[in-house]
Parts: sequence; structure tokens; C-alpha cells
Amino acid sequence: MLLKSTNSEDSHYWKSKTQLESAIGGPLLESEYQEIIALLNNIVKDPRSTHMEEVLQLYGSHASQRAKKYQKHEASGFLTDSAGFLIAEGARKSSRATIKLRQGAGPFIVNDLPMSEYFSNIIHRQNIVDPFLAISPQEDFEMVAEVAGGGHKGQSEAIRLGVARALACMNETWRDALTKYRYLVRDPRCVERKKPGQKKARKKFTWLLYTFIPLFVHVG
Repeated sequence: MLLKSTNSEDSHYWKSKTQLESAIGGPLLESEYQEIIALLNNIVKDPRSTHMEEVLQLYGSHASQRAKKYQKHEASGFLTDSAGFLIAEGARKSSRATIKLRQGAGPFIVNDLPMSEYFSNIIHRQNIVDPFLAISPQEDFEMVAEVAGGGHKGQSEAIRLGVARALACMNETWRDALTKYRYLVRDPRCVERKKPGQKKARKKFTWLLYTFIPLFVHVG
């Protein structure tokens, strides 16, 4: 049962994310869990609703497919694949990145290309390397990243956030060093939207006191 009733007839509380994952048979993203809870809260307001397990059909197929590809990391709660890569996600502006990280000497691959080929700018490559330098330069890691959206600057910072999250999950003693440089905090800044009636987000159109209308005289 998804619904657990308390002593009060009007109050309800739902199973935890871990319990729902056991019911579905696969891992759930935090955003998916929140969507399920929101749907259940809407359904419970209708007294005619009795079969709430039907809500899981919207997410069961995605969770089962993810369960075949990944398995839950017992110690940290992060996802790992069959090759032993730790899975983490990062974001910056409109860029979204999925990081696969494990210890061991190996290449850094970004969208099926070596990092040096995908990011030609050394500053963008430095953004990705910064979390590794913050913990211990002597450690060897292998990273595979899939990133989409935005430009190279936003993509590199999205990868940096995902790498920092994976490192903090891999070893809790590294969390303090990563927190010191704010690598675990997503930068929420983004471009402000254009406003209607204005030229840009803040810029206004030029205001003219007089409007000159040219007069054309036809000489025949």
C-alpha cells in the first residue's frame, strides 16, 4: 500500500522514497518521487479515489529500465553501473551533465571525446579538474561525462558539480575540502528573461520627446 493512515481520518502520510523504490522494483529520482507525492496528494482529496497504486504505473517503466542499467550504491545511495562507475548529476544554467566516476587510471571522456578535444579552452578543462585537485592530486580517476545544453562554460561547470558530488559520495572525508571551495553548491545565476515592452531584461527603449513625421510633397 502506498498510503499509510494515521489515527486522524483527515491526515495521511506516504511511504518514504526507499519504500517506494522497493514497491516499484527500481530506483527513483528525487524529482520523480516528489511528482508521485504531489499526484497522490491530489488524488486523496477525491473521496472516490481508492486505487492509488495506479499512480506508480506512470513511473514504474522508467524505474524498471533504470534498475536494469544501474544498481543502488549501498553505502551512499548513489547509483552505480555494472562497470563500477559512480553516477552523479550536475547542472549550470541550461546545461545538464551526467557523470560516471571511478578510481583508477583512465581517460576523461566528455560526449564520447577526450576532454582535451571537447574543451579546447584550458579554463573549461581547469573547471573539471579543480575538484580532483582540491581533494588529493595523487589520486587517479576515470571519468565519463554526458552533457547537453548551453555553452562550453556552462557545460564545464555542470560537469564540475557532478564530479564534486561523486567525489563527496565516494569518500566522506573529501567533503570538507570540496565544501571549502564551494564545489558542492550549484551556482543559481542565469540570464534574466526579457521583459515585455522593454528592449532587454533591464534596458528600456529610447524615449523621444518629439516624433518627426516626414512630409512628402508631390510635385506634378
